[in-house]
Amino acid sequence: MEKLTLQRYHKAEEKFYTDLINLVGNKLLFYCVTGSSGRMDVIPGWSDIDVILVFEELSEFVFNSLIKSFQLNRFNIKIGMTFYSLKEWNTYKFQDPKTFNAIRYIHCGVYRPRIFNPKVLLHKSPIKKLEIINRVNLSNELSILKRALLEKQSERVVYKLISNIFRISLLNQGIISGGYHDVWNKAQIHFNNFPLPKITPEEIMANPERYTERVKHYFSFLNWLGNNLHA
Repeated sequence: MEKLTLQRYHKAEEKFYTDLINLVGNKLLFYCVTGSSGRMDVIPGWSDIDVILVFEELSEFVFNSLIKSFQLNRFNIKIGMTFYSLKEWNTYKFQDPKTFNAIRYIHCGVYRPRIFNPKVLLHKSPIKKLEIINRVNLSNELSILKRALLEKQSERVVYKLISNIFRISLLNQGIISGGYHDVWNKAQIHFNNFPLPKITPEEIMANPERYTERVKHYFSFLNWLGNNLHA
C-alpha cells in the first residue's frame, strides 16, 4: 500500500471531484471541501476528506453516480459526504449543525467552494441561532463520546469527538479554530482548569499501546466538562 502523503490526499480529492463532475455534469450546483482538507492542515494517515455537495435534485442517477465515484477512487482515504438537493439546502432547516458551521467558515473565507452556482443560497445565521445549534450539537457529541468510551471504540474516534467538543465550545465564545493542534492550543488558553495534557494525532498513531494511559485523561475530561458547561 502506498504511503499516505499530503500529495496523495490532494490527488484523491481531485480524482473524486473530476469523476463526479464527469458523471453528473451541471446537476452538481455546489461542491466544497471542508474539515482539515478544506483548512489545508491535513494529517496524513489520520485525516479524512470531507465534502459538502448540493445537487439540482436527488435521484437514483445521482446516488449511483456518487457510488461510482467512490468505486473509482483507489487512494485508500475515506471521503465523507454531506449532500443535499437544492430545495433542501435553500430551505436551510434541513441543514445539520456541521453544515451550519461550514457555512460560517465559508463566510469567513476559511473554506472555498470549487463550485458555487448562484441558485445556491448561503444563509448567514445570526450568532445567537448558531449558539443554540451548537449547544444541541455539543450535547449530541458528548452522548456519542460516552458511548464510544463505554464500547471501547478506537482512540481515533474518541479523540475526534473530544476535539469537536472543544471546537464547538470555542465557537460559542466567538473563537474560530482550525485543525487539531489549533483547537487544543486554543482550548488550553481559553478554558479554565484545562483537564488534559497536550495529546496529538501524531502521538496516538505513533504510540497506540499507550491508550490505557491516555484514556484516564479522557475520563477526567468528562468530569471537567460536567463542571464547566459554560465552556
